[in-house]
Amino acid sequence: MPLPANSISIPTFSPRIGIITAITRANGATIQTSLPITFVVGQSVRIIIPPPARATMTSPAYNYGMPEINEMLATVVFVNPALPNFFRTDIDSRFFQPFTYQPNATQLAQAVPVGELNSHLDGAWRNILGPV
Repeated sequence: MPLPANSISIPTFSPRIGIITAITRANGATIQTSLPITFVVGQSVRIIIPPPARATMTSPAYNYGMPEINEMLATVVFVNPALPNFFRTDIDSRFFQPFTYQPNATQLAQAVPVGELNSHLDGAWRNILGPV
């Protein structure tokens, strides 16, 4: 059954992409995601911040802010299993513009895992979908 045009499906790969809902301005930026993530310390994550968009007939205007962090490659330096929607990075964002979550935007800010730690290589062979 196809998904509605305006829906977002939960990814079927692991670790999943995180939809960013908040980023702190700190030396060691902490990022909050909309769903729990499975990132691990030492993992590389690319931060994607969409550019500002003007309103159109079908979508509102939006501006996430914090353009300085867009396309940066971050290393996960801290995760807390008690707070699965948060992870800390090695990015110093103290002097960046503030980040503002845009829930109605047509493009979403994302934290995308881009590397694999040799000690965590099970994602390359483990079928997370289960038996078909």
